Parts: sequence; C-alpha cells; structure tokens
Amino acid sequence: MSAIIQENITQKFLAELSSASPKAEFTPFERIASALKFLEENGIPNNKHEDYKYCNVESIIRKEFKSLGNSFSPIKKEQLQKFRTDKNGIYFFIANGKIDEESSDLANLPAGLSVSSLTKAASENKEIFTRHFGAYANENKDAFIALNTAFCGDGIFIHSKKNSLIEKTIHLVYIDSAKENVSVNFRKLFVAEENSQVKISETFETSELPGKLFSNQLSEFYIGENCIVDATILQAGCENFYGVNSTQVFQEKKSNFSIHTFTFGGSLVRNNLNIVVGGEFAE
Repeated sequence: MSAIIQENITQKFLAELSSASPKAEFTPFERIASALKFLEENGIPNNKHEDYKYCNVESIIRKEFKSLGNSFSPIKKEQLQKFRTDKNGIYFFIANGKIDEESSDLANLPAGLSVSSLTKAASENKEIFTRHFGAYANENKDAFIALNTAFCGDGIFIHSKKNSLIEKTIHLVYIDSAKENVSVNFRKLFVAEENSQVKISETFETSELPGKLFSNQLSEFYIGENCIVDATILQAGCENFYGVNSTQVFQEKKSNFSIHTFTFGGSLVRNNLNIVVGGEFAE
C-alpha cells in the first residue's frame, strides 16, 4: 500500500472520530496536538509496522469502519446488575463509554480508596492526577495510545492511598450496545500508593452488538513501593467487536504487580502490555 493511500485512510478515520467522539476536558491541549501529529505522520498500524506486522489494524479499519457514528442503544439498570456475581465486590459499570454513576458503587467506599471519573479527578485530585496522568503512556510511541489521548471523552480514576489494604475486589464492567459503527476510547488511571494492596477485575461484555464496535482502551498503572496489585481482564466479545487494549505499568522498588488476561471471542482483540521496573526487587 502506498504512503498516500495510507495517509488518506488515517485522515478519513481521524475525521470520522473527531466528529463522532466527545471531547475530553482533562487532557492538555498540547498532548492532544502531539497525539494528532504522531498519527498524521505515522498512520494507523499495518503489517509494515514492526510491532503490528501480524495484526493489520489499518486493513480492518479500512474495510469495517468506513464511517463512524455515535448512536448507542440504552442499557437498562437490570442488564448491569446481573454482572454482580461477587457479593463482596465493589462494582463500577461503564456503559457505552461512560461511567453509570447511578448503578456504580461510588458511595461508601472502603477507607483509603477513592474512585471518580477522570474529569472529576483532574479538578478534585489535581496534584495526584497531574503527577501521574500521561506519565506512563507516551502518545508519541504508539498509534493507539495516541488515538486514546486525542479522542478519549472520559475515563475512571482509582486511587488506593498509602498503607491501605483494600480487601474487596474492585470490578470494572464494560458493556456496549452500538446501534451503528462506533468507536469508544476509554482511559483508566490506577494509582496505588506506598504499602497499599488492591485487586482489580475488568470484564468486557459485548455479546450482542447490532453495529460494529472499535474499542480502544488505555490503562496507566502506578505501583508504589511495597505495593501489591493484582489485575484480571476478561474479554468476552462477539463477531462485531474489534478491540485494542493497552496497559502501561510503572513499578517502584519492592512492588508486586500481576496481570491475567482471558480472551473469549471478538473479530480482533489486541492486548499491548508494557511494564517499566523503576527499582530493585520489584516483581
């Protein structure tokens, strides 16, 4: 494929995303500009990109996502609640790319745990948010990090404070009901401060999709000194699901981080994991 054709595909996809995506209030303009510049210069990855030579995402976007809308079917509260399979768990539901605050357990959280949207975190937890947001995911290194940076409408912020033991598992459940071809860019920032322990479980449920969904998820984890963080990802996709999930982790010394990913279905599921060890005895 010529560079001109690739450039046209990228520009068309970016134009579709720009018109269909909500605008993030928390992402600095210079980061968005940098992300868009990277995308315009490098394009959507195809099999000529070394990291994606066995996963031609550009071809899929060209064939399956010629146009994008922003139309979703409403998701009823009962549909969300059926995923409460852990009676002791703390649940947060992300429906069609947005946190369903009414159905989620935002109130009465355990001591040492705070959870909010990224939009709220940017103003209510400004110091911590500013220190960690974008510190581990570089929009100038990967196209899908750049896409998320430029077009993420919102996300979730999970913070376990110093010396906190969060015994209950935190469950993030994502349910999407696209009525037409759509793209969802959702972002997560997990900050585990020194000597804290937390368990996180993410479930992606897209068993029934009238339209095609391109899901581009980005997670940033900060694992403080002597922290223990255990993460599990369960991806249950249908034939209309196309997803890229990028996880960027930074570990301080003597920290312990584990992640387990289980994928069941989906026409395209790509998981990118990058862990930076910032000190000795980290596992």
